[in-house]
Amino acid sequence: MEFSKLFTALFILQAIFFLPSIESAPTNSSLFREYIGAEFNNVKFSDVPINSNVEFHFILAFAIDYTTSSSPSPTNGQFNIFWDTDNLSPSQVSSIKSENSNVKVALSLGGDSVGGGSCYFNPSSIDSWVSNAVSSLTSIINEYNLDGIDIDYEHFNADPDTFAECIGRLITTLKQNGVISFASIAPFDDDQVQSHYMALWKSYGHLIDYVNFQFYAYDKGTTVSEFMNYFDTQSSNYEGGKILASFISDGSGGLSPGDGFFTACSRLKTQQQLHGIFVWSADDSKAGGPSLSYSDFSLASLEPSTELPLVARTPSAAAPLGSHPMLTRAKAGSFKMRHPVHLGLVDVPINSNIEFHFILAFAIDYTTSSSPSPTNGQFNVFWDTDNLSPSQVSSIKSENSNVKVALSLGGDCVRGGSCYFNPSSLDSWVSNAVSSLTSIINEYNLDGINIDYEDFSADPDTFAECIGS
Repeated sequence: MEFSKLFTALFILQAIFFLPSIESAPTNSSLFREYIGAEFNNVKFSDVPINSNVEFHFILAFAIDYTTSSSPSPTNGQFNIFWDTDNLSPSQVSSIKSENSNVKVALSLGGDSVGGGSCYFNPSSIDSWVSNAVSSLTSIINEYNLDGIDIDYEHFNADPDTFAECIGRLITTLKQNGVISFASIAPFDDDQVQSHYMALWKSYGHLIDYVNFQFYAYDKGTTVSEFMNYFDTQSSNYEGGKILASFISDGSGGLSPGDGFFTACSRLKTQQQLHGIFVWSADDSKAGGPSLSYSDFSLASLEPSTELPLVARTPSAAAPLGSHPMLTRAKAGSFKMRHPVHLGLVDVPINSNIEFHFILAFAIDYTTSSSPSPTNGQFNVFWDTDNLSPSQVSSIKSENSNVKVALSLGGDCVRGGSCYFNPSSLDSWVSNAVSSLTSIINEYNLDGINIDYEDFSADPDTFAECIGS
C-alpha cells in the first residue's frame, strides 16, 4: 500500500468479542484492519505501528483450498497456507498478540489468484466442502492462535446458493465450536461477485461481523461524493451490516487518502455509519516506498469538516538523523482545523524501530491578536500549547529514544487569513528569526525546523537568503 500522506488522531475504545454468542460482534467504530502476507515482501507484524487505542486486526492472506504444487488445483475445502510463513509464523502471531492486547489476527480465504491463475470457489458438494473446510481451518486456526476468518473468494465455479450454504455453514460451525469469534466478507462491485455475497448475506448475514467492501476496486480518482454514493449503495445491499471504509495503498484504485478518503470518513462518522477502516495491504507498503502508521488515527474522534493532521513515512538509505532506515514525521497541534481534536504527543503510537519526528505546527512571525499582522521574523507559537507543552515534549523524548521534535514555520493561514512570508529586510528578518526561534527551541527542547510558508510578499531570492541564512 503506497500513498504520500495520512493523518493521525486517536480515541479510546473498548475491546469487543467477549460474548460467547455466535451472532455478529457489537459495533466498534474504532476498528482498523490490514491485510498482510500475500505478496512475500518480507513484511512482519512488527513493521506495522499499532495504535493501542483502536481495535486492530491483521488479516493473513491467504488460506486457499488448492494444492501447494507449482500448478495448484482445487482441494474441495482442504485449506493450505499461502501467506509468507517465514515472516508470519505461529510464534510471530503469538508475539504480536502478547505485546498488544488490542490486536487480533484472522486469516482470509480465497483471494483473486493462486499460482498465477484465478482462484476459484470450486466445491465438489456442500457437505464434503464444509466438512473438509471445518477440519482443515480448525487445524490452521489453532496452530496460529487466530481469532477470525475473512471470506475473499472472487471467482466461482458454483452458483450463489451453493456458495452461501458452504460459507454460511462454515462460519456457523466455527463459531459454535468456539474456533473463531468473528467473520468478515470482502466483496466488490462486480455482478458475479455481488450475486454470491448477497446470497450469503441474505441467509447468513446475522453471523457476519464486518463487510470489508473493496471500495478501492472502483476507478482510480474516485471523488468524495462518488465514494459516499458507493457507500450508500453497498449499505443498502448489505443492509444492517458493518460496512468498513477502505483504500488501497498503492493508489491504483478508489478514493485515496491524499484525495479525500478521510474527509469521506469524517462524513460517515457524522452520519454514524463509520464502523471502521481496512487497508490492502501491508505488503504493498513494505515494497512500494512511502508508507505510514495506518492505525494512527481515531475513527471515533473524527469531526465534521475537520482538516486532518497528516503523517507520511518515507524509506531512506540514510535517514536525516542517521539511526533508523525508516522515518516517520507527524505534524501535530495545528489550529487550522475547524474542530480541533486536541491531540497530545502521547496519543500517537510510536514504532521504536523507526526514526520518528513530531513537527509542531506552527510557529509564525505574526502577532497573536485576533487580527494578526506580520512581525518581521519575531516568531510566536500557534500550536496547541495546552496539549503540546515543553514538559510534554520532554516526556515523550525521554520515554522514546527514537523520537525527535521539530517546529514548522509559516503554514497556509493564520486566524483565518493567508500567512505571508513578509520580511521588512533580509538582515532584520534573519536577526529577529534567529533570536525568537532560538528562544522557542530552547524552551521546548526541540531538534529541528521545517519551512512551510505557502504565500509570499517577497521575491524568491529574498526568501532564499532569509531562510538560508
